[in-house]
Amino acid sequence: MDTTVEKKPHAETVVSGTLKTAQIDAHFGRAVDRFVRNIELPGFRKGKAPKERVLQEVGDVSIWREAAEAALRDELADILKSHSLVPILTPTVSLTATDAHVDVPFSITVVTAPTVEIKDYKASAAAALKKLEKLDPTKERTGALASLNTQVRSMLQKSDDAPITDDEAKKIGFENVAALNLFIDGEADKAVEQFDAQRRRSAVAEHLLADATTVVPHVFIQEEARAMLETTKQEIARQGLLFNEYLAKRGKTEAEIMDEMLPTAEKRVALDLVFAKIADAEKIKPDEKELHRIAHALMHQGAPEDRAHQYGAEMSIREQIWVALGVSEPKPKDETPSEAVPHDHSDPHHTH
Repeated sequence: MDTTVEKKPHAETVVSGTLKTAQIDAHFGRAVDRFVRNIELPGFRKGKAPKERVLQEVGDVSIWREAAEAALRDELADILKSHSLVPILTPTVSLTATDAHVDVPFSITVVTAPTVEIKDYKASAAAALKKLEKLDPTKERTGALASLNTQVRSMLQKSDDAPITDDEAKKIGFENVAALNLFIDGEADKAVEQFDAQRRRSAVAEHLLADATTVVPHVFIQEEARAMLETTKQEIARQGLLFNEYLAKRGKTEAEIMDEMLPTAEKRVALDLVFAKIADAEKIKPDEKELHRIAHALMHQGAPEDRAHQYGAEMSIREQIWVALGVSEPKPKDETPSEAVPHDHSDPHHTH
């Protein structure tokens, strides 16, 4: 059978061809029998109407279309094999039967697995870091200190500019002002470090995506967008708001909000494919100690055990990839990690 192939976006391939009359004729009698078994006509019990009456009632075109569908089902596996197509979803079949006893054109839409190609990912990462503007740590630390001090004063409901006293420091769990200031200094240093890590990872992630060729099925993108929508709903609920109120404030429907998320969802899925490719090339496996540390912290926060371990494995691999790309320094073997769950900032919209 002669067929043509057309590649479409989002890992879709459309195979078009024509079923010949002889192929369909081979299924016509069985198609008639199926209609006879299932139809119920006035004056006859179900399955007992004469074939001639069924043909008259149903019409040759309907039966011809049924026979064509059966013929195409028989040919489907061979058609896909001839074009090396392995569907990840049930193929969508379309037939155009407008008359009986003639050839019938058809098309088959196949969704295949996602693919990714990236040549020199280490060179891509190095180029991204080289282009990145140098961080001004003094400026960033000043901003972090100002933000932290604002938070502390907000906690104390302190609106004036007067210095914080030892008694006020004790109200929020510190022995005195000196201890509070030491804590704020440490948090400011961490904030600068985290910001620098975030911008380095974001820059490299963008460069990797630009250098990669990814083909992502639309169903994967929709699934990611739905996950993002659920995360948004949870965040809104934590703020004490109803999602319907949020939609009213935005002047959007839930479907419109999800449509807005599709570009970011596609970017996330594509980046996951790139990282999976790198992990495979570098033979990176989850670090069991780190995996269990992250999973334990998540389960302590109420996450299901299986999801916590899955996320722990993903994060362990991701951290090793950043090291392989020269974005992060490897942790010393004797370093005792904190119980805080690491967050990958490569995508500023990406929360797990």
